[in-house]
Amino acid sequence: ASAGLCLVGGRGVDADVPQGLSLISAAAVGGLEFASNWLGEWFLAGQYGLPKDPSRAAYWFAKVVDGASLSLDGAACPRVRGHRERAAERLSLLSAICTPAGPEEALPECIKGEAGGNHWVGRA
Repeated sequence: ASAGLCLVGGRGVDADVPQGLSLISAAAVGGLEFASNWLGEWFLAGQYGLPKDPSRAAYWFAKVVDGASLSLDGAACPRVRGHRERAAERLSLLSAICTPAGPEEALPECIKGEAGGNHWVGRA
């Protein structure tokens, strides 16, 4: 997931947004909280070529809040707590205007297969 952030932002490498989104998405689907949080933020803001989509953002924030994701030591890590707190705030605001998207709809288009199935451009 860290490599995905570097690729999306062009930090230390040439930017490759589709590849970076693929890595972040794979990590988020695998349950990594910070990856889910970033996808939520990017869908909320419409960043990195993703559409501004509150329903998709809500899906990823809900994954963080619901604890349906993995963390190395979520209870003790301030960074993980920060992700959870921010995600809870955003989800609370979004719940007034939308319902979270389902898992299939929540993924970025650049990583969906042509037949509608999901595939990863890269590996997590």
